[in-house]
Amino acid sequence: MSDLVLNEPDLVSKLEQLAREQKTSPQALLRLAVGKYVEDMGRQKLRYEIQAFLAMHGELMEKYAGQAVAIHQGQVIDHDLDVRGLYLRIRSRYGDTPVLIRQVAERGENTLTFRSPRLGGAEP
Repeated sequence: MSDLVLNEPDLVSKLEQLAREQKTSPQALLRLAVGKYVEDMGRQKLRYEIQAFLAMHGELMEKYAGQAVAIHQGQVIDHDLDVRGLYLRIRSRYGDTPVLIRQVAERGENTLTFRSPRLGGAEP
């Protein structure tokens, strides 16, 4: 891994000012900002893959009904009845690259709801 250098004096100045206001380091702010950007790009990629899944749903039903498919760059790259096995193969091949893994079911759009614990106080 390489050390990155930010050769943008105006941006560095703004980052340093914001860091002073937030009582943190410019490096911490930069890590946070880049981390959020990378997460946003991953979410954007998954939205694209979901649209590809929905557009291909009829074809997927013909070929992979009841199976899980992995979609990357708008294409099916793998499929399996065993979702866990599919997930493990995809992670070994693509690492942390966002790849959509979705069950091919009669309805094209599945809704998954994940609950997470709230951080902080007892606000509603």
